[in-house]
Amino acid sequence: LGGYVENLRAARMQDGGAVLLLDAGDIFQGTIESNSTEGASMLRAYHALGYDAATLGNHEFDFGPVGPQAVPLTAADDPLGALKARVVQTDLPFLNANLRGPSGKPLPIPRLRQSILLRPRGVPVGLVGAVTKDVLRTTHADNTRGIEVLPLAAAITEQARGLRAKGARLVIAVVHAGGECRKLDDPNDLGSCDGRAEAFELARQLPAGLVDVNAGGHTHAGLAHRVNGIALVEAFSNGR
Repeated sequence: LGGYVENLRAARMQDGGAVLLLDAGDIFQGTIESNSTEGASMLRAYHALGYDAATLGNHEFDFGPVGPQAVPLTAADDPLGALKARVVQTDLPFLNANLRGPSGKPLPIPRLRQSILLRPRGVPVGLVGAVTKDVLRTTHADNTRGIEVLPLAAAITEQARGLRAKGARLVIAVVHAGGECRKLDDPNDLGSCDGRAEAFELARQLPAGLVDVNAGGHTHAGLAHRVNGIALVEAFSNGR
């Protein structure tokens, strides 16, 4: 992956373009190397690879408090402790716009942002992050107690409009929600796709022309399609 990305960066430098390296969530869970450090080793790798931004997936909540216990056992245990430690560990921007803490307040994770405006090679690009509506039932409930999930389309629309107002020429939604298509050769052929999947529902609900790209995740499948003028991409999983 590192060599491939470096080749892309070199090619774009020659033709005046740029590369954004993004992750659509579930970064920390699933390998011995990551689980043994509660995700810290993954962020060291992402720093070496030069990632630009990432969004929260449902499995980012799996580790619970800092330390060996996976869920809070006492009132003093912070169910978001391990996640907070990872987000403040790195300069990599973590994004989420559709989760709220108790009483509708922002999720209490320092440095977590709803969206960000980057300028690769001087081009203003807006990024907004979000996570599947199923996030609360796909990790341990004790680690997400009191968290509210807002509708994807409304949360992304609000942030995307703000990014456009700040001058974004391109808006990318980095969303831990996806879909699945059996054929990837024609971006306009949706015949092999599950049209009920979140990525497709979201694309149809977003105002036309507001979001250019939806970089998805969660379903461990591939997308390379176009819906409502939005490019839907999803990069499989586990190195595929």
